[in-house]
Amino acid sequence: MAHVRQAGRPALDPLIGAVYKFLLVLASSVEALSLAFLCTMILLFVTRRASLRQINANLLDITQKLEHLEQGLMNQSK
Repeated sequence: MAHVRQAGRPALDPLIGAVYKFLLVLASSVEALSLAFLCTMILLFVTRRASLRQINANLLDITQKLEHLEQGLMNQSK
């Protein structure tokens, strides 16, 4: 890596440039992992809510069928 010289500034040490690039890549990786974690949590909660909603609808359907069956049995016993 060549020394970079800008007007009015001393030349940058190549090691410092490499450290800056490493920190940039590290920060980008942490940001990507954080975004992936957030998306995973959102997906988890959305699918959980959908599953619970479907279970609730099925339980309501079973309850209605049992009530209908119970009414039929009551009418037969009279």
